[in-house]
Amino acid sequence: MKKLLFSIFFLGILLFPFVALAGEYIADGETIHYEGLVPCGKSQAGPNESELVTMPCQLCHFFVMAKGIIDFLLLPPTGVVFIIGVLMLVVAGAMFIFGPLISPDNPKLVSQAQSVMTSVVIGLIIVFAAWMLVNAFFALIGVAETDFGRGIKEWYKIQCPIELPEGYVPPGLALLLSSPQGDSFSVSKGESFETGLKIDPPQPISGVDIILDFDFNLLELVDIVPNPDSNLKTFVPLTSEGYFDKQKVIETANKEGVINFGATCFSLADAALTEPQSSPFDLATLVFKARDVSGTAKIEFQFDGEGILNDSNLIATIGEQVIDVLGKPETKIEVTIL
Repeated sequence: MKKLLFSIFFLGILLFPFVALAGEYIADGETIHYEGLVPCGKSQAGPNESELVTMPCQLCHFFVMAKGIIDFLLLPPTGVVFIIGVLMLVVAGAMFIFGPLISPDNPKLVSQAQSVMTSVVIGLIIVFAAWMLVNAFFALIGVAETDFGRGIKEWYKIQCPIELPEGYVPPGLALLLSSPQGDSFSVSKGESFETGLKIDPPQPISGVDIILDFDFNLLELVDIVPNPDSNLKTFVPLTSEGYFDKQKVIETANKEGVINFGATCFSLADAALTEPQSSPFDLATLVFKARDVSGTAKIEFQFDGEGILNDSNLIATIGEQVIDVLGKPETKIEVTIL
């Protein structure tokens, strides 16, 4: 009997990772849907999440997370504790009904079934009493609005203030690759072609980091032509004379297959900051040449959403905070060499 009950409990634990944690809360009057344990501070939103899950975490998000965990564990009919309790009651009920038929000489089955049902009911009463105490505590400290279980679907709602930082805009698809031939085209061996780097800032930006992967066995980077009309005047790395060292970028790219450079809102000629760039613009044009090898090569952004130093970024400043406002770039160029 103990082995059976342990098996049911162990099954519930095994199912824990496959049951999706999800929830919603309100920030500045807008309902925000999230998935997983953490409701904030994400590098990018998931397919079923609101874009605002990328906002910086605040104290109230702790209570949102606590509510999500409690709902996941306790809330009928999908709560883990509720499901395990029902399973144990079903098994105990089956033992109580069919035990005398299967083993009439073993009355212990019936007494064990009664003991299990009693234990499960008492356990559920204790669990849901604790549930109500947590509900009352959250209401007492003023972070939840409760009806004390009368509306069991939403037994309390987190209502503590969650405010969007002033000027905050969630990361978006704002860094694009473009080519006159489209996203997929063919070239001959030895033929050159251009690929544009376009930026559509979700909010004013003061800098950009570009990291692009390409197949250097099939393509050769020939030139990088910055756009002089944008507010991002200074491209890095710099030579000792203070000019964009694109030759170093090109040589490294053709050895490693990674194009890595940046640009910032600063004018070296005037030794002064320029205004953040807020409107869509062309950052630069990349010139490639197909090598004398047939095949299909991809040019795409390197992006993992793990931080400002690790991948492509759009840099914005909100107050004194420097943040990355780039959502995952989806565009890429595919070139077939004939």
